Amino acid sequence: DANGVATGAIASTQAETKVITATINPGANQVVIAQHPTVGFVGDPSTISAANSTATASPSSNVVANGTAISTITVTVKDANGNAVAGQTVQLASTGTNNTLTQPAFVTNAAGVATGTIASTHAETKTLTATINPGPGQVVLTQQPTVGFVGDPSTISAANSTATASPASNVIANGTATSTITVTVKDANGNAVAGQTVQLGSTGTNNTLTTSGLTWTNSV
Repeated sequence: DANGVATGAIASTQAETKVITATINPGANQVVIAQHPTVGFVGDPSTISAANSTATASPSSNVVANGTAISTITVTVKDANGNAVAGQTVQLASTGTNNTLTQPAFVTNAAGVATGTIASTHAETKTLTATINPGPGQVVLTQQPTVGFVGDPSTISAANSTATASPASNVIANGTATSTITVTVKDANGNAVAGQTVQLGSTGTNNTLTTSGLTWTNSV
């Protein structure tokens, strides 16, 4: 115009910093302005997407159920265009029992990320749910990571573990009739412990003792 001013506009669906270049009279004698303004685009908190956002657990298996070993839950909040959304509150929930959930200490960072942790004293597979901005407008993420907790081989308990015989009486002493000895190995919290070697012994004479050796996944 009469003041030498021309205006334009920029919009985007990609959250990032754009560097603007202005060229006067494009062509052979064009002039490129030395000044390059920047425009920062950010994710849209009004279109947080349950499907685009993610929730992951690490590690996701073989976490010892001792109440102190943890799995870290990482939630990345994204909008409808897949852009990270900062400044959002994340709340975690879990299935199962005897869990210790540590909620994210801060809102999502510039990368849209917030982290929390889970520990447990009960060996089982937990399913985690992440809710963004709990309340009337909350968004529950589609992705629900799982964490497998297992018994603690460092705290095998003589009192919690069991050994039973079946049948326990009237077994004919002919060298072929048997009684099955079932040993269930458990830790201090009563969780089954897999992968343990079991050796049997017996009083008396002329016995034939056999064992399968290792406890299975159900620790028997």
